Amino acid sequence: MEQHHVEAAAARAGRDAQILELWEQGQTKAEMGRTVGMTAQGVGYVLRRLGQ
Repeated sequence: MEQHHVEAAAARAGRDAQILELWEQGQTKAEMGRTVGMTAQGVGYVLRRLGQ
């Protein structure tokens, strides 16, 4: 169970880093969502959580 949490946290951190990189490149939330496999609303949640 603990291994799953570690893997999920690592995947989330990687996705968050990718979203931040795309945000800095000027992509829209919809474009970022298509790239990382999320909805634009989900990307917006991640950006708010990361303070962007």
